Amino acid sequence: AVPNVCTEAGQRCVDADKSATSIMDWRCECVDPQTGVAVTTGVATCEHNECEGENGGGRVCGEAMPPQTCRDRSLSVGDWECVCPAGAMGPAGQQRPAVCTYTAECEDYGHVCTAAGQVCEDPDNAVAGDWLCRCPP
Repeated sequence: AVPNVCTEAGQRCVDADKSATSIMDWRCECVDPQTGVAVTTGVATCEHNECEGENGGGRVCGEAMPPQTCRDRSLSVGDWECVCPAGAMGPAGQQRPAVCTYTAECEDYGHVCTAAGQVCEDPDNAVAGDWLCRCPP
């Protein structure tokens, strides 16, 4: 038996016209969850972005508090991560939401409190936009 280049590449071989007069029109196609461009008489260029799709990391990261960005660094499976949004800091979460802190909220907005003769407080560094001004003791 002749080896199938598509199957060996983990792809599907498609031959739309199997008649004896139709030759060299087969193509390799990507198999879910991979996507890419099919190539006639050759292996397709496939990618697997784990951040996409209904069950992808993008949904997990987007539903986190605060909403985060999903990043898939390679074609490997299981290497997606959630990244804190701008203004927050914290290590990326490997296949889970990152733990983000907003330590700079009073640095960024404390001048508002100072101008009013008050002090800035950030009651929860894991929550964005919860800083407030308090009268000094």
